Amino acid sequence: MSTSSIRQLIKYNSALHEIISVYLNILDSQQICAGKVLAYDAEYFCIENISKHGRFDGFSLRRICDVFRIDSQGSYENRLMKLNECYKNDNENILDNLSNFGENDNLLKKVLQLAKGHQTLVSILLDNSDDDDLTGAIYDIQGHDITMSKVNFYGQNDGLSVIQIKNIVAIDYNTDDEKSIKLLMEGSLLAGQ
Repeated sequence: MSTSSIRQLIKYNSALHEIISVYLNILDSQQICAGKVLAYDAEYFCIENISKHGRFDGFSLRRICDVFRIDSQGSYENRLMKLNECYKNDNENILDNLSNFGENDNLLKKVLQLAKGHQTLVSILLDNSDDDDLTGAIYDIQGHDITMSKVNFYGQNDGLSVIQIKNIVAIDYNTDDEKSIKLLMEGSLLAGQ
């Protein structure tokens, strides 16, 4: 499937506000990102993650060129839609900031600015990497670089990193992983560690 076909499916499903399943790893078809497309541009799309239990699970920014398959209107997507409706879509107001996003805007920079403005933990995947390279809060955005205050898996401060924006492949924003690290971080702060 070509990138332009994928882009058209993303655009189409964005207008429908239906849950889709997006496959990003051709070697592991169990690794999917399911949810509703919130916004897209020529290079990236942003999806409101829905967990396998139908609950809101933050959102993810992914490159369109990394998608090899999209499923929609299947039994799995319908199951998630029904479960999600039962939870009344307990997502956060932060997603409203993406609702008026234009197709010609820079989605990557918009998500970075949202993360900085809301001081929310994000996990960033850099080009040519298989795992989340960095988790933390966006401290500063200057030109083509961001400065990130890193937090490790145990919620402890792990220094600062400066990253070139052009090397960012994906961002996970306020998913269960980041929420867990934030809880550990807050617990460490309360304990005086």
